[in-house]
Amino acid sequence: MNARPFDFARGALLPIALVTLWQAWVMLAGPSRAPVPTRVALAAWDLVASNELPMAILQSVGRVFGGFAVAAALAVPLGLAMGTSARVERALDPLVESFRPIAAIAILPLAILWLGTGTAAAVAIVAYAAFFPIVITPSRARSACRRRCCAPPRRWDWGALRPCGPS
Repeated sequence: MNARPFDFARGALLPIALVTLWQAWVMLAGPSRAPVPTRVALAAWDLVASNELPMAILQSVGRVFGGFAVAAALAVPLGLAMGTSARVERALDPLVESFRPIAAIAILPLAILWLGTGTAAAVAIVAYAAFFPIVITPSRARSACRRRCCAPPRRWDWGALRPCGPS
């Protein structure tokens, strides 16, 4: 590895300068405008020491994986159906493509209104954000496969175990 000895110091220079400016700004403007960096660091240390921060991180990761699991459970079968059947794709693609450009943050007020501010709303927003890339991927992949080589074979070549290709 060709790392220079001062690369770390050069990389740390900007964050140290920003924290120093932050501290100076708070000292000049007063603590009512912004928190003091030392108090922020102490509060972060207290959260880690009391085990609240690791538990909050674990809860957030659980919400993300839960939302992704909901999105995958709905989107993968739907995407495969859209890629397999042209009729299903013609019926559902306009609906999918009309909701796909709407950012997940835009549905945040609706999620809070309908589901509250708890875990259900967070899981729903993550599921919404993950749904469209997941539904489009198997749909496009299956339709490309259908066009190329994944037509059902007329006979199986048991010697080579090749279900695709010319028979």
